[in-house]
Amino acid sequence: MLGLVAAGLAVASATAWRPADSLVASAQSGATLVMTEPGVLDVAAQQVTLRAQGQGEALVVALGRTEDVEAWIGDDAHTRVTGLQDASTLATRDVAARQPEPDDEAGDEDAEEQAEEDGEEGTEEEAVEPPPDPRGSDLWVTEIVGDGSVDLEWAAEQGRWSVLVATVGEGAEPATLTLTWPQEVRTPWLGPGVAVGIALVLAGALWWVLILREGRPRARRGDREGRGAPGRREEPVAHGAPGRDTSSEERPVRTPAPSAAAPHHRAPSGPAPADVG
Repeated sequence: MLGLVAAGLAVASATAWRPADSLVASAQSGATLVMTEPGVLDVAAQQVTLRAQGQGEALVVALGRTEDVEAWIGDDAHTRVTGLQDASTLATRDVAARQPEPDDEAGDEDAEEQAEEDGEEGTEEEAVEPPPDPRGSDLWVTEIVGDGSVDLEWAAEQGRWSVLVATVGEGAEPATLTLTWPQEVRTPWLGPGVAVGIALVLAGALWWVLILREGRPRARRGDREGRGAPGRREEPVAHGAPGRDTSSEERPVRTPAPSAAAPHHRAPSGPAPADVG
């Protein structure tokens, strides 16, 4: 029984209790631009599969050096993926857009001009700027453009690398980023557990056989003792007349017939001679 339990636990450690073959973590961006910080792509393994999902006219995934990605983003609002928050969630940080600071001398002139423009066009609505579009930049080592969902596979290389994901065009919404790393799963208890289980099963079977073999002589010895010592055999009594002892009766003796070859001596016919004297 112990052998079967040990073997069953060993098999369960490699099947039902086996860890997942991959680590999957995702995050929702807070802006139409999202980038991974250096070291995030290979934080869990040397290979990673990136999947971006978002709504808009187009979905752009670009791979480049971290400094090139940061230079292209500039002062625009974006979300930065900083690492793993837990086993299934990416840690993120939202960065707000930075407004350029005007010079002191030009600041007053710009303020006056802005006030005049506001007075003249106070009733006009401000135009909404389209989201930044990274398509066609010569900064990217790899660029993939798709609709709704885009996948990118990457193997770790020397240097600082980042991925930029952008949803562009009308109706662009923040994208969802998912990173998947393959994991090396080991089952150290499978082999030893099965071996120990088989050994225990064989030992139990051998022990059972020895018990059976030892019990047979005892059973035979018990049967002999139950029967007792062999008694005196009684002769059967012949059935005769009631009250008559037939054990002392003599049986008739059959005399052999004279042989034909033996000479026949006739007894003398006269009177027997008298004894002299």
